[in-house]
Amino acid sequence: MKGKISIISGLLIGLLISYFTLEYRGSKIKHLGVDGKVLNEITELDFSFISNAFIIIAITSGIIYYLLVKLEKSDQKHYNSKN
Repeated sequence: MKGKISIISGLLIGLLISYFTLEYRGSKIKHLGVDGKVLNEITELDFSFISNAFIIIAITSGIIYYLLVKLEKSDQKHYNSKN
């Protein structure tokens, strides 16, 4: 259960962090005709952007998983000390 929660929340938070910090600007290649009209437009994804976003998502998921494990251990200690 902790794994699913950390992956989903890490994905959401990591995507938000990536969106606001990496400022992706895609590159476009335009093929112009003789009269100046655009015949073909190709958009490309940047590999470094994708890899950096994946690293941010993985780190965020790991931090959330670590915090959930620590929270569960502290709750167990607190519960065991009461009984």
